[in-house]
Amino acid sequence: MKRMSERTTRAELLAKVLCGGLVISLLLVIIGAILSVIEVKAGGLSVAGFMALPFSFKLLIVAVALLVFFVLLVFTAFLWRKGYKLVLKYVFGVKEAVPPKAA
Repeated sequence: MKRMSERTTRAELLAKVLCGGLVISLLLVIIGAILSVIEVKAGGLSVAGFMALPFSFKLLIVAVALLVFFVLLVFTAFLWRKGYKLVLKYVFGVKEAVPPKAA
């Protein structure tokens, strides 16, 4: 019985590492794509160009950046939670433990 729980623990650890790598790489790809699109549209990114903008544009850019960051944060948290269970189920064949019902 101890051997089975040890295998499950290794499988869970490996599933966490796989999902963590997937989430981090996906987040970096999305951020890189967004930055490259912005750079192509703007014709180059510079601090001097940003500081020359009116205050309302600066505020809008910062607000949109924060919105995108938090949406990506929620998306990656969802992907982590669901992806971890899917990797355990389909790759390692580990069934999720059913919590005991309280009477």
